[in-house]
Amino acid sequence: MAIASLSGCGGGSPGTTEITSGSGSGGGSGFSGNPTTDASTDSPGTDQQTAGAPGTGGTGSPNAPGTGGTGIYSQGSISAFGSVVLNGIHFDERAADITIDGGSAPSDRLRLGMVATVVGERYADGVSGRADSIEVWSIAQGEVSAVASGSFTVMGMNVQTRGSTFYEGVPGAAGMAVGQWVTVWGLQADAQGGNWIATRVSVGPAGESMVGSGFVVEHHDERRLNGILLSGDRADDLHTGRLVRVVGRWDAEDDALRVSGSHLIDVRGGSPAPAGVEVEIEGVVTALLPGSRLMLGSTEVDARAVPSIYAQLRPGMEIEIDGTWQGAVLMAREIEIEDD
Repeated sequence: MAIASLSGCGGGSPGTTEITSGSGSGGGSGFSGNPTTDASTDSPGTDQQTAGAPGTGGTGSPNAPGTGGTGIYSQGSISAFGSVVLNGIHFDERAADITIDGGSAPSDRLRLGMVATVVGERYADGVSGRADSIEVWSIAQGEVSAVASGSFTVMGMNVQTRGSTFYEGVPGAAGMAVGQWVTVWGLQADAQGGNWIATRVSVGPAGESMVGSGFVVEHHDERRLNGILLSGDRADDLHTGRLVRVVGRWDAEDDALRVSGSHLIDVRGGSPAPAGVEVEIEGVVTALLPGSRLMLGSTEVDARAVPSIYAQLRPGMEIEIDGTWQGAVLMAREIEIEDD
């Protein structure tokens, strides 16, 4: 495949689909085999849990709602089941509207390491809540074109792996190889959108649809994504300068990805959250800015309320931010540095 010669960037948000080609146009789920037999070398014994597996999911939140619950918007990688655990909160998913790559899905299709967006309520105990919606988007799907120590290239994207990365269909990072067909979930790791940190990698049979994420660049009437030429009528509709997830099929004759759909990657869900809604986002520091500000992926964060933590931050760190929106800026109330 011509794309294999290219050299080489989470999660989505409710209501931001810009162009679609039908339910499930995101190139499939990337699953293979029995959904309850995933294995992870890096996190032994945990990747066998799914949200619908007996004794793990569908059990709801471990605590009663109580009183004083607040609306919450939480985005990050799924870390455990027995309810859906995201950013340390156990969300009861039983009544949630769940979508994976744009298509409706049951809770037993959720997997550890998938980057998800949960909208719902956090209860007064602070560690449990209710999910009204759960939305998951993969960031890449296609053939691995290069492998290096701790990283691989797919769809022109440089994907870094860490000890916390979950794997399916391969025992771990050492099992990655050129030519494998992968589906990847992860976090944006640089401001240009070409580098990503994988939270989950699934290796399986080759599919027809391919997925890439990053910034679309227009030059001389051509649009490219991570160096890949985009073709077809829908390529003309893509926004340049916006982080986007693009779906399509490889056109060998034109040596291009023929676009069938796209999704704007915007952690705000296209608009600021309503007043009073708490925001918790897991991400990667991509830049430090003057005035105690930073970029979390492509999102600007004001960290003036936590100067001691801000002083410890460095680009490339994975962090979790608790705060509220002020326009397009996330006002941080707490920042937690995550250990890999």
